[in-house]
Amino acid sequence: MGGSRPFGWKDDKRTLDLTEARILREGARRILAGVPVIDLVNEWNAAGVRGTRGKKWTKSSVLKVYRNPRICGLRGRGVEEPNVNGHVAKYMQVVTRKERTPDGRTIEVPVKGQWKAIIGVRRWEQVIAKIGGRTYAQQGHNSRRYLLSGVVACGRCGRSMFGSPPYRERKHAIYRCPAPTQGGCGKVSRHGPHTDDHILAALFNKIELETASAVVEVAPWEGEAALAEVQESITATRAAWTSVPRRISPKDYFPTMEELREQEEALLKGRNDHLVATANAHARPADVRAEWDTYSLARQRAIIKEHLIAVVVHPAGRGRRFDPDLLDPVWREET
Repeated sequence: MGGSRPFGWKDDKRTLDLTEARILREGARRILAGVPVIDLVNEWNAAGVRGTRGKKWTKSSVLKVYRNPRICGLRGRGVEEPNVNGHVAKYMQVVTRKERTPDGRTIEVPVKGQWKAIIGVRRWEQVIAKIGGRTYAQQGHNSRRYLLSGVVACGRCGRSMFGSPPYRERKHAIYRCPAPTQGGCGKVSRHGPHTDDHILAALFNKIELETASAVVEVAPWEGEAALAEVQESITATRAAWTSVPRRISPKDYFPTMEELREQEEALLKGRNDHLVATANAHARPADVRAEWDTYSLARQRAIIKEHLIAVVVHPAGRGRRFDPDLLDPVWREET
């Protein structure tokens, strides 16, 4: 087996490096607790943790480790797949083999590797549901410097508002609607720090109420049988296409596969949502109010977006004092 050893294993690529494996397990736990991957990157680098080639970690290198099914003991292979926009998605696909069940059905089962797993398969699936399994070629960088940029929305035209720094006599940052040349109306703005404080107070209260009344148990996902049926249909349809002689015509094969893939995608999304909900239900609730100032801006924004779809900022008269009643939070469960 050539190449450098994977992070988490010794040089034989089978035996765990206990120190590195512990770092990855703790990282998985923290990802499921809502810590952004970029925070792990900064913490590992600050602590002197390095990759197996001595390099510092980047967000992409950490994601690569967690997206690889090797971490849960399964074999994987790299796949590149263009989407409808022409962007190429790269992801790790679990290698499977066909196996016949006692009742005569043919199913696909994951191929296990000859190395020790660092986390369990279900834990890995929960992590993938949280961070996403695919990466696309970068389409530009958008740095967020203000807590509610992109979350606050203009109550007049509906456009997302962005943060603007202090300027001349104005000693505080503001959120403002983009100018008409940028698709907004440019007529609504609001005191930045006051807006942040009001929304955070509402957010903390909401999280604490939810935590106090949370039910730990999550009902089993009801779509498992439907997903298995759709995936079996995909396998059977593909087998009919590749058989010699071919048992399905092109005009039947492609529409059928398109419909099955859409059904599979919808079911997988539901399954991922359930995995995240299950992980969240069993995670130790953080004291968000007390710990907030210790979080990075990326993590703070991730928590906000987990609970809020938008904050509608309604117009106010010129020179009018800050009025919290003109801020209308749209919470996720209210849609």
